Amino acid sequence: MREAKRQREAAQFFTYQSRLLRTGLPPRDTLYWRREEQLLFQTTQMTKGINFDQYDNIKVERRGGRGAEAVCESFQEVVSKFKLHQDLADNIERCGYDKPTPVQKHSMSASLAKTDVMVAAQTGSGKTAAFLVPMIAAVLKAGQQPLEEGAMKPTGVVLAPTRELCQQIAMEARKLCFKSSAQL
Repeated sequence: MREAKRQREAAQFFTYQSRLLRTGLPPRDTLYWRREEQLLFQTTQMTKGINFDQYDNIKVERRGGRGAEAVCESFQEVVSKFKLHQDLADNIERCGYDKPTPVQKHSMSASLAKTDVMVAAQTGSGKTAAFLVPMIAAVLKAGQQPLEEGAMKPTGVVLAPTRELCQQIAMEARKLCFKSSAQL
């Protein structure tokens, strides 16, 4: 029973994939983008926490690296220093990101400088944006790959331990990929 279902789903996937190869991705019209923007960004503007400006006093422990991972004090600095794609820069602004949290300051610049990063921080510290911004920057830099028949070859993969966290990460990724060539 499971094998039959797997075969049906695989056949359905490859049928869809071959149709995409023939016709290309469907174009998105103005109405689609307007609705998508309302859905994604109507509740995006997060208010800063009461003591947000005191985040700079939090002790951050860093080990390793190559020495090229200078901390960026603003998202604008990240965008200009690492020459992020304009679509990603626009979406960072749409999300209302201005001043990065300590996790974001230290990890984004290291990731964008092509250094491996491991982060441990509390919930709500900005870890999702800290890893998504560099990942989406890499996807946009790699450019849109031509459609091919066969197995998928993603540029990046995100693993999450729970369905709820997966949904939250997917929503943030949709916001950061809005109107760009990056596909989720």
